[in-house]
Formats: sequence, structure tokens, C-alpha cells
Amino acid sequence: MELLGIPFKRTFQFNLGEKLSELIDSTFYQTSDTFRIDLNEISQLRDDVASNTNISLSQLELLYKYYSVLIQLQKKFPDDQISFAWCQTLSTKSNTKELKSLEWEISNVIYTLGSMYSLLARGIDISLDNLNTKYKYYQTAATLFHDVSQQNQHTAAVDKDTADALWHLMLAQGMECFWLKAMKKENIKDSMLAKLSSQVRVFYDKTLFSANRSPLINSHWIDHIKGKIKYFEAVTYYRMSLVLQEAQKWGEMVRILSHCVDLLSTCNLDTAKQFIEIVRVLLKDTAKDNDFIYLQVVPETVPQMVKPINMIELLDFYKVMNDGIQQWSGIRYFKTLLPLELIDTCNAYSERQTQYVMERIIQPIQTLNKQLEDKRTNVENSRNLTVVLIEMKDITSLEASLNNLISVYESINSKLSLMKQTLEDEAESDATLRATHGSLRWTLPVSNEVNCELYSKLSQIKEYLEQGHKTDNETREVLDMIDRDLLTTNENDYLKTSMSKKNEDPLMKEIGDVEKSRDIFLMKTREKMTTNTVLLKMIKAYRSNGEVVDQSKLETQFQEHLTIFQKDLSRVYEEKQINEKLFEQLEIYSTRSKSEGSMKRLTAKDLYNEEFNYSMGLLRQVRESINNGTQFYNDLVTSTNMLLAETEQFSDERKVAKRTLDTQLLTI
Repeated sequence: MELLGIPFKRTFQFNLGEKLSELIDSTFYQTSDTFRIDLNEISQLRDDVASNTNISLSQLELLYKYYSVLIQLQKKFPDDQISFAWCQTLSTKSNTKELKSLEWEISNVIYTLGSMYSLLARGIDISLDNLNTKYKYYQTAATLFHDVSQQNQHTAAVDKDTADALWHLMLAQGMECFWLKAMKKENIKDSMLAKLSSQVRVFYDKTLFSANRSPLINSHWIDHIKGKIKYFEAVTYYRMSLVLQEAQKWGEMVRILSHCVDLLSTCNLDTAKQFIEIVRVLLKDTAKDNDFIYLQVVPETVPQMVKPINMIELLDFYKVMNDGIQQWSGIRYFKTLLPLELIDTCNAYSERQTQYVMERIIQPIQTLNKQLEDKRTNVENSRNLTVVLIEMKDITSLEASLNNLISVYESINSKLSLMKQTLEDEAESDATLRATHGSLRWTLPVSNEVNCELYSKLSQIKEYLEQGHKTDNETREVLDMIDRDLLTTNENDYLKTSMSKKNEDPLMKEIGDVEKSRDIFLMKTREKMTTNTVLLKMIKAYRSNGEVVDQSKLETQFQEHLTIFQKDLSRVYEEKQINEKLFEQLEIYSTRSKSEGSMKRLTAKDLYNEEFNYSMGLLRQVRESINNGTQFYNDLVTSTNMLLAETEQFSDERKVAKRTLDTQLLTI
């Protein structure tokens, strides 16, 4: 059998582990030192694949193992960050292509697996026992090259026409093995052998169609394929002639055998030279018998070939690959590395949560308060009141909000202290183990070399926190400067330094209570938004999904997460109803006041007016400072929580690395 093997593509060696290390340190929120063992193993594996071109089952296993590694890398790393270079070897012209793409690397490994199967099959002899193995290898190679033909042309190992030619060639050679096995068996009818060889010719025809369009397949291979087409057409007609012989159709038999001789005369295969002699002898004897005995008419045209029967199909690509990597299915690289896509997704969801709460809860409540305040102001103005009880400004509520900011400051400060202690404990543990085993044997990086970025972020948050605390103290001083009696007592009563609580307007008090309740609700909502981060839930969903970043499932998880604000959304609706009710009461209140005769404007003394306006200005200043401070601390809490998670992740990874190395050193 004259069969072709697909040569390996060549690749350029480089330190893949080093490139992955640089990518982790520059892009991810973790450090590469934690994954040093994985990085070294992956780098060595690619070197073994790139440098070893042995045609063997052991090298086949290495290729499958490297493929399994690449599939894992795809789940953790961006596709377009590391450059891989491969050189094609099908044509006589050297052609090197380099792409920053894991898809490109995977495609070339699949191509190399196909080449390996084709070369393994070619090296097996054609004994009856081995033909099954040759057949399966060619069938597997065809499946692999077919997958390459279906890939994105930008990242595929070869162009589609070349890949199509290769997988059809593998099917042709696999079918040829099946035909040869049938030839070696007894009691196989010539009609069946003709159908099998006809199918071989069909596959070689399809191979030639794609090969002529391929920019890589050389003329020598094309001549070989053309020779195969002629040979198997001749073989098919030869078997058809034997069927005609049994039917004593001598004239048709002579025509077919003459066509066989014509085909084999122009066939460049060595097997054709042996076969043509057999056909010539049969043609000579048949023509002689027909001329002198049977005298049947020889047709002018050659009859059509028999309908082919196919005995080889493509396998399931994913089953082939899963079976190939089965023995390494339990090995997981970068187990604790969170994919960049997941981190970016979590950040995006955090922003969406903030926007969701602001637009649907906080801003609507703030709008309701403003509408209520404007309505009340209009009613008061219509009653010609200049200075009245202003409990609606709710100084005590502002004081409570300021106290809450101070509580948030203390909470953040506590977390920062915890992070600092965690880093110090980790560094102390590293120093102890380094002293125990010695610096030469303790190969983990010194803690101060890998935790400096965390310390930098910690210091920056601490600096921001102290700036915010300083502003809080200044706000407290301004709040203490406000004359509360002045702002909450009408002019006459204030001048008399007394105020009768019994005469306080019930409706205005109710409005003040509503606004105070809403301020407390907003404060709790902001706190709820800050403490209920989506990051941990997304990480849990990612791990429960087999560490696959499935955006649809993450979106579902996010929508479930938002249900924690369902009661708050209901509260917004209730507050709208309360506003409508208070608006109606204010209208009645205003109408009744006009009919009864409204209060006359009080004449304010200049000093009283100045002090009142001054205190009101301070009150506005305090309110603005608290509003800004609330947003400031919300952002700072988010940053602190992210840094805390990052610090804990760093500490856990270092613990695992130290435990692993410590165990290794103790067993030496």
C-alpha cells in the first residue's frame, strides 16, 4: 500500500511558564509565585512537545496532556496575550505564522495529533491483524483534521481547503485499509469488493478537489492522489469484470478490461505496474474467447461504476479528545486563580447594583422628601410665616447620620488593622520557615517582595480614611456651632427663651417624623448596599459551575442577589402613598388657615435675622458634608472589602505554597 503520512508542523520553543507568570502579575489580582509549580510543569511540557518529534504512543500521550493544559488555560486567561509561532511543512516553501492566541495554539496541537495518528498508521504493517488498527488511526486522524477545517480561519492551524484535503485523504486511506482487509478474507464476493473500492475512489476524488484549491499541498502529493483515483477506478472495473464473467457477458467484460488497461497505463503507482499485467492477461484471454467462440458485441462506451458502499465515518471529535485526556482529568492547574473575566464581571455587577439601588430606591426617596419639603414650604409661605418651628430640618437626624459615618470609619479602620496583622503574620511565618530550612532550600519569594502591592493599597486606603475622619471632626465642630434653639423656635418664643411643645403643629410634626424616618431608611439602605457585595456570590456560582464563566448563569445569580432589595422597593411604593396623603392634608391645612385668618408676619430684629440665617447656613453646610461623606465612605467600604478579599486570598495561597514546600523539604 502506498499511503501518505502528514508531517508534523514545527514550533519555536519559549518559556511558556515565564510568559504566564508575567501575565498573572500584570493583569490579575493575585501573584504568580503561588503557582510556581504549575508554571514550571507547563513550561516543561511545552518544551517536550516542541522538541520531541518521535512517532510513538508516548509522544501521543504528551500531546493529549498538553491539549488538556491548554483547555484549562483557556478558562483562566485571555486568549490574545501570549504569542505562539508555528511553521508549516506541507509545501516546499517555508511559511511561519505567529499569533497571540490560545485558540491558534490549540488548533496546532489538534493538527499535530492528526499528523501523529497518520504517521503511526503509516508505520504499521498490512497484516490482517494490524489493518484494524491502521483503519482506526486513519479514522481518528480524519476526525481531528475535520475539526481544524471547521475552526475560525484566522486561528486555524491551516486553511480550510488544506484541512478538507487532509481529512478526506485520511478517510480514503482508512477506507483503503478496510478494502484491503476484505480482499484478504475468503468468501467476499467480487460485487462487494467493487463497491468498497468504488468508495475509496470517491474519497480520493474529494481529496483531489480540495488539494487543487489548497495553497500548501505540493504537486507530488497531487500526482499521487490522481494515481490513486485511476488505480481504484481500475480495481473497481476489474472486480466488475469478474462479476460479468460469471454472467457470461463477454463483450462488456472486454470493454471494461480495456478501460482498466488504459487507466493503469497512465497510473504512476508501483502497485499499478504489477496489477496491469494481471488485467492484460485476463483481457487477452477474454477477447480471444469472445472473438472465436462467443462473438458478443463489445460496447463502445464503458458502463457506469457500481454504487459505492461506505464503511468509514468521522468520529465524535469531543469524545475522541475526552478519551485522549481522560488520564489527566484529575490534574487541575491554577486551581485558585480567579479568571480575569470573572473579576471584571463582578466589578461590572457591583456597578450595576449601585446604579440599581440609586435609581430605584435612594433617588426616588430623596425626590419624595424634596417634593414634600417644597409643598410644605409653599403652604407655610401662603400663611405668611417667616420664622416657624423647623423640626423638619431634623438636626438630630443629621447628628445620627454623622455618628453613623464615624461608626463606618471605625469599621473600616478595624478591617485595615486586620489586613495589616494578616500580612505581618504571613511574613513572620515565612521568616520562621526560611530560618528553619535555610534560604537556599526555601525557594518561595520573601514576603516583602510579593506583598508590597497589598501594603501600598492598604496605605492608600488608610490615608483616604484619615482624610475622611478629619472632615468628620470638622463637620462635628460646625454642627456644635449651630444654635438649635434658634432654628427650632419661633421668633417671639426664642426671644423669651422658651417654647411651648403643646402648641406644636401636629401636621408639621408628622411631616418631620416622615422625613426623619426616610433619612434613617436611606442610611440603612446605603449600608445594606455596601455590605451585601455580589463578589462572593459570583465566585461561589463560578465554582459550582465547574469553574466555567457562564455569563447567563452569573446574570441569573445577580438577579437573585437583587431580591434582597425587594422590601426596600416596596417601601418606596409605600412612601409615595404617604406623600399623596400628606399633600392632601397640606391642601386642607392651607385652605383652613386662610379661612380662619392667617398669622401675621412677625417683625424680626436685625440681630435675630443674622443669627438665624447664619445657623441655617451652617446647617446646610453640615447636610452637604454628610451627604458627600456618605458616598465617600460607601466607595471606601467597597475598596476595603475588595482589598480584604485580596489579602485573604494572598494569605491562603501563601499558606498552601508554604505547606507544600515544607512537606517536600521534610521528606527529603
